[in-house]
Amino acid sequence: DSVLFVRDSLRVAGMFTGAGGTSISEVDSLKFELEVSRAAFNRTRSQQALLRAQASLNEVLGYPSSTVIVPDSTLSVERQFIDVDRGVAAATANRWDYVLATMAVENRKMGLRDAHRTSPVTVSVNTTIGFDGSARSDGASASLREALDGQNRSQNIVLGISIPVFDRFEERNAIGRAQNDLRVAESNLAEQRRQLENEVRLSAQRVANASLQLDLAERQSLITRRTLDIQSARFARGEITSVELVIDQANQRQAEIGLLQAQVELLTANEEWRRAIGEPRK
Repeated sequence: DSVLFVRDSLRVAGMFTGAGGTSISEVDSLKFELEVSRAAFNRTRSQQALLRAQASLNEVLGYPSSTVIVPDSTLSVERQFIDVDRGVAAATANRWDYVLATMAVENRKMGLRDAHRTSPVTVSVNTTIGFDGSARSDGASASLREALDGQNRSQNIVLGISIPVFDRFEERNAIGRAQNDLRVAESNLAEQRRQLENEVRLSAQRVANASLQLDLAERQSLITRRTLDIQSARFARGEITSVELVIDQANQRQAEIGLLQAQVELLTANEEWRRAIGEPRK
């Protein structure tokens, strides 16, 4: 588009040559050739970048490598208000990595509680029930009660308890391991909390910077477009040379590219913010 515009502008400038205007200088011709070479180089590089992007997209979506996907070129940029404190609260509630770290601490606390409850004291019970009673009755229940009440030999229960007085190494070792596991889990949780807060704050700062960059890019695009309209009218009247027009046109094209990049940056920043706070996909 840039080359075609410059070519048409030079043709218009050539129309003023026979009417007493100035002829196209050698510098203008060289500038045009430079613009042609530069456009061809950019077009080749952009085509290669497009092929790489299409190949990566086909690989992600599982399509054949020869598939050509035509995306929607219309960008819908969403500007959102960022509250860091609410973002941190949402991240702690929604992000599974933080939830798992919290659950690990709770599990280690229960492990320490069980370690304290586990005692090295052992209890052994040996029972012997003697029975030689007899009874006669019409009902089974009454006969059983009569037989138990009338037995001659008493019940014998032997209860043994072993309490280590001087050596409780296993108990202390289990408690020590449980305490160490709890400290590690709490340290991991604290580190996870710091990483989460830093990620949320950096994401919020990126969204704010991307929004500011988009405002500046929109202003630059507006200024360069208005400048190009004025310069085009001046060139048509023969008031400026084609070189000045080429420069203004390049500035306007660069501003358009900068605007697209700013829009993509804001979209990427918004997506990073959603991932940072653990917002589910719609």
